Amino acid sequence: MGTRLRLIYRTKPVSRLRQLTEMRTATFIIGALTLNLFVITYIYFNLGTSQKAYAGTMTAVASGNWTSPSTWSAGRVPQDNDSLTIPFGKTVSVDIVTPSYNHLLITVNGTLFFMGGKKIIMCEGMVVVSLGGLLSSVNAGSKFEICGSFLWDGASPGDGPLSFGGFTGATLPVNLVYFKALPENNKVNVQWETASQVNCDYFSVERSEDGVNFSSIVNMKGKGNSNRNDVYDYIDADALEGTSYYRLIEVDFDGKSQTFNTVSVTYKPTPEITVYPNPVAAGSTATVEIPFTNIDSQVEVSMMNIEGKKIFSKTFGKNTGNSSTISFQTEAFPAKGTFLLLVARNDSRTIKKILVQ
Repeated sequence: MGTRLRLIYRTKPVSRLRQLTEMRTATFIIGALTLNLFVITYIYFNLGTSQKAYAGTMTAVASGNWTSPSTWSAGRVPQDNDSLTIPFGKTVSVDIVTPSYNHLLITVNGTLFFMGGKKIIMCEGMVVVSLGGLLSSVNAGSKFEICGSFLWDGASPGDGPLSFGGFTGATLPVNLVYFKALPENNKVNVQWETASQVNCDYFSVERSEDGVNFSSIVNMKGKGNSNRNDVYDYIDADALEGTSYYRLIEVDFDGKSQTFNTVSVTYKPTPEITVYPNPVAAGSTATVEIPFTNIDSQVEVSMMNIEGKKIFSKTFGKNTGNSSTISFQTEAFPAKGTFLLLVARNDSRTIKKILVQ
């Protein structure tokens, strides 16, 4: 009987330290792979797709074509879910029949111009032309198609305020009636009126020297929710001499905002009118001194009581006297109260109050 040789292999026991080391190494490798996968996924969905990276608010930063990326602040053409603003002084020309946009909002404070045969198509969507904004076109024909409805034919007036379309369950935060800025008594009076307000927190009035770079000069509280006409005015006592620009921004309680049209105003401060004594005694007269500027051809001066009844009126020509100041005595004030001195120049009106005691 032959002898059988049997080889027996015995596995050497693995130490506990080695097991822990191998487990930690495996855990680290799995963690690193998971992190890399997360980074790749994040880059793809947040940086690799245009919808995630760009959809939102865009402003026309230059006059140009709708399809030119350089026209828009985002450096691309409009797409779904965009909120577009064409500011005062800018013209955007629609040079294509657009694809059908989903949920597009267009606010026109400047000019939206349609080339021949071109149109904007959207569903849902809305177009808001502010007071001072303009729609214009080469020829007649439907310029907006919103959810199958053909709106604004290119022939009817395209001056704002106008609005077309809308969003399901959505309402414009503020329906603006007008916004204007007027020189008054060496200041600028900024005025606006709203027909309705929804979720309105406050209004911000902004001012600019060049119509491009604006800064806020005052915030005024909104009405929250209102279905009536509300009138606002603000006196800019630090108005800029020459031509300056004002615009109005409405801010909701949730921080969202809408910017209305920009208006310009030319302000030329006039020298101060002096009345003395003021207060003056009833039955007495007062001395009035009015600086006469080089641009004045004549100055009309009127005095009236607080009810508007005129006491006297006189016009001073450019050749009156040799002085640069008009100086005269008023008639005797008939009774106690407040009287108004109205000075009308070529391009301005100034009112001075006189208190009679």
